Amino acid sequence: ALKQSFFDFKYIFKNKIFIGFTLIVLLIALATLSVRNQVSGTSTYPLTREMANLAIGLCSAFMVIMTFLFSGMLINRAKISNMEHLVNSTPFPNWAFTFSKFLAMIWIQVSLYVMVILLAIGVQIFQGYYKLEIDHYLFSAFGISFLPVMVWTALSFFTHQIFKNYIVSFVVLLGFL
Repeated sequence: ALKQSFFDFKYIFKNKIFIGFTLIVLLIALATLSVRNQVSGTSTYPLTREMANLAIGLCSAFMVIMTFLFSGMLINRAKISNMEHLVNSTPFPNWAFTFSKFLAMIWIQVSLYVMVILLAIGVQIFQGYYKLEIDHYLFSAFGISFLPVMVWTALSFFTHQIFKNYIVSFVVLLGFL
């Protein structure tokens, strides 16, 4: 399942839609982090707590929508490429394929969080603030924000297993939001 998840990860990571979504998320995060709130017209230091809250909160909102779309693409990948009968005839159980796709989605989410954290650190350094608290970034991303995203991922996989058309499941999942 681990090797298959690498294969699925590369499939999503090289997808043009994923690259477009990621660029949009990074550009919006860059614009948001560059123009932070000023206190009484005075600019403030780009503190790690501000940067982490803004960047990771924005990334999590987009990540849920991306998870809805790309989990459907992964689950229905064999059907889309007309290889469903070949995949079903393999001696591996269906849960192994589903688990590898779930792992691939987790790696996609981790990579997106890492990109946004690196962007926030870059903005801090660019604005002349060198007291970086990497542990705060990591705790905010993977300790606080990652669990709700994992729950949405599990719900997405469940919904995509029920509705075989990934566009219909995507619309149903957007209705849950």
